[in-house]
Amino acid sequence: MVVDESEIDEKKFLNILVGKMTVPETTYIFNCKTLSKSADSDIVTGEIDDAIHCLGIARDHFCLLMTDAATYMTAAGNLLKKLYPKLFHVTCLAHLLHNCAMKVRAYFPAVDDLIERVKALTVKNKSRRALFSSIGQPPQPVVTRWASWLQAAFYYSKNLPEVRRIVENLGDGSILLQRAKEALKPQTLSAQLLQIEEQYSDLANIVLKMESSRYTMGQAYEDALSLDLGADSCAIKAYIQQRLTKNEVTCIMSMGRDDISPHLYKLFQNSQATSASVERSFSILKKILAKDRNFGEGHEKHYLIVKYNNANKAQ
Repeated sequence: MVVDESEIDEKKFLNILVGKMTVPETTYIFNCKTLSKSADSDIVTGEIDDAIHCLGIARDHFCLLMTDAATYMTAAGNLLKKLYPKLFHVTCLAHLLHNCAMKVRAYFPAVDDLIERVKALTVKNKSRRALFSSIGQPPQPVVTRWASWLQAAFYYSKNLPEVRRIVENLGDGSILLQRAKEALKPQTLSAQLLQIEEQYSDLANIVLKMESSRYTMGQAYEDALSLDLGADSCAIKAYIQQRLTKNEVTCIMSMGRDDISPHLYKLFQNSQATSASVERSFSILKKILAKDRNFGEGHEKHYLIVKYNNANKAQ
């Protein structure tokens, strides 16, 4: 089961996806619950328990819960493990690595300023964007999108002289332009961009691999532990190791429970490593809730279930 909460157009939703561990790459939406308030551990526990009951699943057949590492999700996982004897609660490994990317972002504020200010300069101005056609459009990273900030840093590492030339040749005197020019001035900018590309390219590559539903928990765990981060200015390696010790993926990989069969451990290790599937369901829901569409109260849930589940059947 993969579970997450999101807010779209000031409405809160809790999506529950289910699948068989024998077919780990395929999940189906079981429920899209509209919430009257932000989710807490009691709400999440109750909705998951209700889902298992409605599905008619035996208590020892609910084996894997995948969520993010939010405190209320962790608390819900602890409650559910008391009810379901073989349940493991694994927190999404892509979220863990995304947190690492955000640590890199915080460590290099000059690079962050550059990315933010050139994005602001070009995002709503077609004529300015056209000036970058020879090197590709300046990235427009979304902080919540996995590793997109790192990809933006790599763009500037590759194209900094050209970006500087283009921005310096603009002369409209706007505040956005002044801010972009200021962001290009720090003497340490080139050195910082080199550090990011040298040390954290592997991190970005693994995050991209984790978007695949066929990228297994076993592969993700081994890749995370074997990351080559060079000098690792941001101490990411130590952070990953610390977080993994608190994640039940470590128990799965070490086969730490005697009451779990080797066969079941194999299914665990071949399961999805991330909650990317539920993130995709929210992306579909956001399009469904676009302002040019008009659904009756609660009907968006049924449309989402049909659209997401039929797409998975087609695969």
